[in-house]
Order: sequence, then structure tokens, then C-alpha cells
Amino acid sequence: MIRKIQGKNVREWTGITSGEELETSARRGCTELLTANTRVKHEEECKHDTMVCPITATCCSVPFEELSAHLQSTHNIIAVYSQKIKILIENFQTKLKKTACCRTKYKIILLYQKSAFIIKVCIYNYHVKVEVMRRKLGHIADVKSEGKRSDYCALVEFQSKALCTKSAILIENEAYSKKAEVQWSDVVLKSENDEAITIHVNIGKTDSDSTVKEIIQT
Repeated sequence: MIRKIQGKNVREWTGITSGEELETSARRGCTELLTANTRVKHEEECKHDTMVCPITATCCSVPFEELSAHLQSTHNIIAVYSQKIKILIENFQTKLKKTACCRTKYKIILLYQKSAFIIKVCIYNYHVKVEVMRRKLGHIADVKSEGKRSDYCALVEFQSKALCTKSAILIENEAYSKKAEVQWSDVVLKSENDEAITIHVNIGKTDSDSTVKEIIQT
């Protein structure tokens, strides 16, 4: 089919030969001009694609730009559009002592590159554990190519007045695997100041960050 855009023939304007099929995906407001060869890649990256809720698959599908609001209003989970986040836990010493007999949990979601990185922080028995799982959102051209291990990792840094330590964990698809974990000593527990700790989580590709590679190897 040949359409006129700004007075020009679409097939000439896009440089597509007459033997190729020109397709226009008007779903959800997308006006990108596609061929059979470019459609698969575009549908994976299209910002107009709808996302299945990463918490409950049967919940709903919403545009990516509305996903954060949905997660916070419907599921009461903090969700931000970023590849990194700083998690501040105040009154940490009090929380740590309580976890000798119970657990304190936090869940936060980073929305990045059409994926939901679900971060789970657990404080228990004087330990702090951080786990990260990736859930691919939107259209997947080849489901079979999505292996268990993703191409992403998380750099996790624990910071307080008494401690600063870094860990890198490889992120798996649809599952929590390795974890970053720290145990607090008696020196911290006997401190008179009930200080806060900060947990930095930074998502990146495993093959693009030399710092991450070095930490993983060690």
C-alpha cells in the first residue's frame, strides 16, 4: 500500500523497494512506518507497547509510562523509572535487634529498558540481604531466546558510619538467585547511636562495566 505523507510517496520517502511490504502500526498511538524486517525489533522497543503488570500477570496491561503509578496506587510498591536507587533505612539498629525473632522486608521496583527489576531487601537475624530479579515487560519476539540468566547485574553497596562494602550479583530472569548480604557485628549493635544505613543498587549490563566485572570475579 502507498500512502502520502507531507506530499511524498511513502515508499520513496522511506527508501523501501517495491518488493517489500510496508506496514504501519497504529496500535496505541504508534505511527512508526515498519517493514517486515524492522517490525520485530521495533515492537520490542516501542514506547507505545503495553506492559503486563510485573506483580500479578492477570492484573492488567498498561503503557510503560503509566506503570509506576499503577504499581504504587494498586500494589503499594515503590516503583521508579531509573537504573539505580538509594534505599535509606532509618533507626537501623532498632530494626536489626528486632529481627532476631522476626524479619523486616522491603520491596522496590526499578523500571528500566522495558524491564522491571524487583529489589527485595530482607533484615533478619542481624543480617541484611538484597536480592534482585528481572521481569521482561512488553513484547518478546523470541521467547525461547530468553534464558534463565539475563545480561544484567546489580552493584550493591552498603553504607553506614561503621561499614562500607560492595557486592555485585548476576541477575536472573523470573527468579531470585544470588544475593548480596552483610552481617553486623557486636560493635555496631552496642553503639549508642541508632544510625541509618544506606543501600545503593545500580543496574547495569554485565559486559559494560569494568568495576562490576572486577567485583564479580573476586
